[in-house]
Amino acid sequence: MSNKTATVFIQCPICHKSGTIEVKKKEIERSPTGLTTIEIKEDICEHRFLVYVDKNFKMRESEKLDFIQSPDIVFEIQKGKEAIFDKDQMNVIKLYVYPLTLSYILKCLMFNQKIGILINDNKPFLKRIYKTLFNYLFEGAFSIDYQILPYSEFISAKNNIDLPIIIRDIDILRDQNNFLTGADLAVERGFVKKFYNEKYGIETLKALKMEIKNAFILASSIKELIIMKKKLNIHKIINFLQKQFNIKVNIRYAEFLLDILKYYYHINLKGIYKNVEFLKFKKLGK
Repeated sequence: MSNKTATVFIQCPICHKSGTIEVKKKEIERSPTGLTTIEIKEDICEHRFLVYVDKNFKMRESEKLDFIQSPDIVFEIQKGKEAIFDKDQMNVIKLYVYPLTLSYILKCLMFNQKIGILINDNKPFLKRIYKTLFNYLFEGAFSIDYQILPYSEFISAKNNIDLPIIIRDIDILRDQNNFLTGADLAVERGFVKKFYNEKYGIETLKALKMEIKNAFILASSIKELIIMKKKLNIHKIINFLQKQFNIKVNIRYAEFLLDILKYYYHINLKGIYKNVEFLKFKKLGK
């Protein structure tokens, strides 16, 4: 290791194989947020994944790069109001809201899980940006419930803060029902991947809003189907969506929609999941 580089111990989130990588010290130390996101491309194993490295050259978290392709948008896209953020504010979001953090937040808000989001005391502007962002993204779709708290407030009164899930950047500080711990984030990662693409900006923000509304419309349609028909399985639900909206629906995306029914609408899905594993086996066996 030279005086310009440092060795970071990392672990693959998929196969858990571990190893080390060399990083440039200056890039890590100059990170304004305290964490640097690095994409690992088959350096440790055959998998590609993201790692978040702190200024002590420690891996804080690793994240899969797998994502689910979402179906086409099923509603007519209309011209919306003026952009809610200017270029500088969009850059603030990209700088301070990590992809994994946004995946966690989307998972909770779409699944009706109340979440507390902690921000650093010296960055109070993030509270306003978060609120503006969420109000825009979920407008006309899911009702959302969250709190944004300065980290010092959480530390001083954490035993009195009645929130089942609390995150700070990429760290899960509280997860009472293990909702986020080990959760499948493949659909949310797909949303986030499009948001942070190479053309990142106001248009990708609109695209993320449309993905959220699309999921809301599709899940609501399944809800009505379940009310009308008692004997259903995931295969019939996928066929219904494909015929109703002329779209292709991945099985894992359909499972994501069913989870919205379970957590957001509190619908009993007993029996609907019965042949999910069979369908996966059949698909893999082709």
